[in-house]
Amino acid sequence: MRRVINRAPGLKLVVQTLLSSLQPIGNIVLICCTFFIIFGILGVQLFKGAFFYCDGPGLDGVETKADCLKDKRNQWVNRKYNFDNLGHALMSLFVLSSKDGWVNIMYTGLDAVGVDRQVR
Repeated sequence: MRRVINRAPGLKLVVQTLLSSLQPIGNIVLICCTFFIIFGILGVQLFKGAFFYCDGPGLDGVETKADCLKDKRNQWVNRKYNFDNLGHALMSLFVLSSKDGWVNIMYTGLDAVGVDRQVR
């Protein structure tokens, strides 16, 4: 491998540039991870337990978990992306920053009323 790199001066320059850029890229990744952790902790503080909703056939007048579970056919379910712990919060923040699914998480956050409550 070294022979190939040493023979082509252009390739040698590319490899040297790539290797010299690893440390600055590592610093940027560290800063981004720090911000993700800060916002993840903030998300857990604001939204822990608030992304649950009632799923089932009898949803008329259901506002709380107790109302939901009065009908045995209903289930009190959590969203796929939530902020119940730091791991889930970091995954939700990653999806918010990188995928097309950020709109669903945004609307879920807007509809969050409180722990064991849901929007009518």
